[in-house]
Amino acid sequence: MTGFIDNAIHKPGNVVNIYLPPDANTLLAVARDCFASKHRVNVMVAGKHPMPQWLTIKEAEEHVKKGIDSWDWAGNVKSGAKCDFVLACAGDVPTMETLAAAMILREKCPKLKFRVVNIVDLMMLCAPGKGACRHDHAMCEEKFEELFGVDNPVIMFFHGSPNTVRGMVYRRRSATNRRFSVKGFIEQGSTTTPFDMTVLNEASRLDLVIRVLERLAEKAGKKEPQGEYAKVKKECEDKLKEHAEYVWEHGEDMPEIKDWAWKET
Repeated sequence: MTGFIDNAIHKPGNVVNIYLPPDANTLLAVARDCFASKHRVNVMVAGKHPMPQWLTIKEAEEHVKKGIDSWDWAGNVKSGAKCDFVLACAGDVPTMETLAAAMILREKCPKLKFRVVNIVDLMMLCAPGKGACRHDHAMCEEKFEELFGVDNPVIMFFHGSPNTVRGMVYRRRSATNRRFSVKGFIEQGSTTTPFDMTVLNEASRLDLVIRVLERLAEKAGKKEPQGEYAKVKKECEDKLKEHAEYVWEHGEDMPEIKDWAWKET
């Protein structure tokens, strides 16, 4: 799939659209729009397992119209407001892991202010204008900065190769100084559990939390997270070790992973 997406991205920007619906209702809304479109090649990326349902049908339809939006209920800062960092996601598994990471951060690091941005229409990340890797769906710089900020770290999980997103956003005026940390599928893992696949690709909810804390430490001029954040990082690292031992022995994900569900904290 990663190679297929990369190939599609480099087609003319008035021909190919790429959609990564985060849940079942959004998939239905995307499919309806794609089947009604003309003179476009629409790529819809969806898994083969039952999908979660984060949005109602009405919310999903609105989300697809926007193509990309802040999920204010998942973070603790609304679109456009100053924040410490942004969690971004594109795809069904990335969305679930990002929401799980958001829940950990809300519980363990309540002082941190962050926004969760979900991307359905991948090509909106492209910089506006003409030329290679440009697209007629590309959002303006002002909207991009409203969602992603201008100087805060952005930690993103993308259902594909991390380099794909890096190549799309590097022309953005605010996508400088390694501000975007993109996690994705780096061709690791084989037949294993769903969560273990994200762990092997260093993109699980625990990896996302660790990366957030590392990037905040870097921004503060520190080599490692300090104080309470160092403790949270260590807890995540220990949990990754516990997961590896459990999945090796039992051949399935830990109950707290299999039975995870979003809840307000």
